[in-house]
Amino acid sequence: MHLHDRAVIARVLALALAATMGACGWLDTATSANAGGPSGRDVISSWPDVLTPSDVKAPPSQTLALSLRTDLGAPIESIAAKHSVLASPCPQLLGLVRVFNDTSEPATLTLTVTPPSAIQFSVPQTFELPPGKTENIRVEFDCSTNDSVAATLEVGFANSLDEKMGAFPVAVTVIDAPDGDCDGVADLNAIAKAKPSLSTLATAASATCLGSGPVTDADWETCTRTELVSTARLSGACASCYVEALACSEIRCAAACDESSGECAKCSTEQGCVGEFYACSGLNPLSACTGAPCDIDSVTTCEGDDLVTWQGPGTCYDHLGSPACYFAQGTQTPCDPGFPCIDGVCPADPTLYQFAPTASYVTRLSVAPDTVGVDQDGDGKPDNGLAALVGLLGQFWGGNVGDVLQASVDSGELVLLVEFPELGASTTQVLNALTGRAVDPPAESAAGLGRFEVDFERSFSLGTGAPAYSIAGTIVDGELSAGPEPGPMRWQVFGDVTPGANGVGPDIDAGLAAGALPVADLAAIFNKGAAPCDCLGLLPETPPFEVVTSNPKKQKLGCSPALAEAIPSCQEGTDAPFCVVLTLDQALFCPALGILPIDQDTDGDGQKDAVSFAFLFTAVSATIIGGY
Repeated sequence: MHLHDRAVIARVLALALAATMGACGWLDTATSANAGGPSGRDVISSWPDVLTPSDVKAPPSQTLALSLRTDLGAPIESIAAKHSVLASPCPQLLGLVRVFNDTSEPATLTLTVTPPSAIQFSVPQTFELPPGKTENIRVEFDCSTNDSVAATLEVGFANSLDEKMGAFPVAVTVIDAPDGDCDGVADLNAIAKAKPSLSTLATAASATCLGSGPVTDADWETCTRTELVSTARLSGACASCYVEALACSEIRCAAACDESSGECAKCSTEQGCVGEFYACSGLNPLSACTGAPCDIDSVTTCEGDDLVTWQGPGTCYDHLGSPACYFAQGTQTPCDPGFPCIDGVCPADPTLYQFAPTASYVTRLSVAPDTVGVDQDGDGKPDNGLAALVGLLGQFWGGNVGDVLQASVDSGELVLLVEFPELGASTTQVLNALTGRAVDPPAESAAGLGRFEVDFERSFSLGTGAPAYSIAGTIVDGELSAGPEPGPMRWQVFGDVTPGANGVGPDIDAGLAAGALPVADLAAIFNKGAAPCDCLGLLPETPPFEVVTSNPKKQKLGCSPALAEAIPSCQEGTDAPFCVVLTLDQALFCPALGILPIDQDTDGDGQKDAVSFAFLFTAVSATIIGGY
């Protein structure tokens, strides 16, 4: 790799991590290896208390916990699954046995299947779990036979302090290999790997070709089949099964398919279109409705400019292998004029919000060293996995990721604001984290005399018209302490607050912002950054990055299989740097994502799913004059 390439990669990662602070409240801008704070001040030594636990960890309850779960974590009492030869994955995940040892001594887990069957586990069948630990054990059909399974999974979990036992029925119905126009290995692989699903790709192909004529027209049929062969890499015969199913739905269920996917799928099932599709394709309707995806209280959608709230639970129907929920009853609510329904929400007008005159502008921002942070998991140590990542990147690529971030702040490309709506009214405070742009020259902004405008789209909630990222806290004797906020990011903010140069807004010295960034959010940020990269050779709406969950103890961020199989054509000087990196240096970039130190379990399921972070910052007084 050339030094130029290293610099590009360092910049890409810095801006991606910086983008996190803006997209997730404030984590859209923070990645500097520079541990220093404002000139002439030792920020690190100003925060000795941050290194102690924020709360005392509760003593163990001296009990054990045992449950059976779906692959998504929902509790169940039995396992019932279908396995299609060739079409289903091998091994096939059936569910999870979750155990938690909340005692002060190890506990022994035993797993037995009676009668012996083609069932395997992700741990030995006799397994010892240390005190205070959680384990999610994968229960899998191992594909060693084509015989169906009817057995009982017996689980014992015990030590001298407690004992838990469980007996769970396990049924796996094995279905013969598909026999139809989609039964070839290439088609089965394309269907299994399709992202988004084949039903989504087929619907998109149909919409693309509507200009060629009605669904009864041969030109529409040819166009849709050609589009589906191109985007989903299906054979022509297999694609024809999807095209015929779409035409069937449009002809027999025209009114229903103009309403919602649930109504369309319900009608298509009742009118025989779904059955005809499976007869043509030879596929087996295995798991579209597994896990009760429609068993929800309510869901909101848009009909024209209005909001519709559907009352659950809904009924699940198969739509070309994907679930579609049908709800019998809904309530229609008109949105305010000028703010039509978007993504199931009636937007509120953010321009009605009255900004407080008390605000601050962040002038210095850096990732804290790994010895500085907030104790997120109660082990008595500061948590800051992001610092380890920045250090590894510096060693691996030889670039200073932090310099890019601070340069973005200094140039005005990255503007972070903190609004204090209740400053001076009481010790109780609310902090609103905002992003925006400067109105005045950089020198005035840095001196604490600058005026700013807020980016409504990135800083405000679509549904409420209020700031999207607020943290409750206090200011006592000039010391700011806010959070942790509820939710997976668990934001906490600390600092020394003094009157600012503009006489209204505060200065913040020795600032520390800490929390945990979920891997799923980080993947979404990277995918958003790669969205303009049409040159990557990916299918429409196919993400280049994904969350890897195969390890039951820890998630990872990784490149998707679709990116590995794609043939990119991005070129320097023509395409964006990120796109070029993913073309020329994919072999180095993708494995590097796996070094991200995922160290926090934000939902308590025993699998670490977030990386802790801690940022040092300094802010000066500022005035918010409006938004854009």
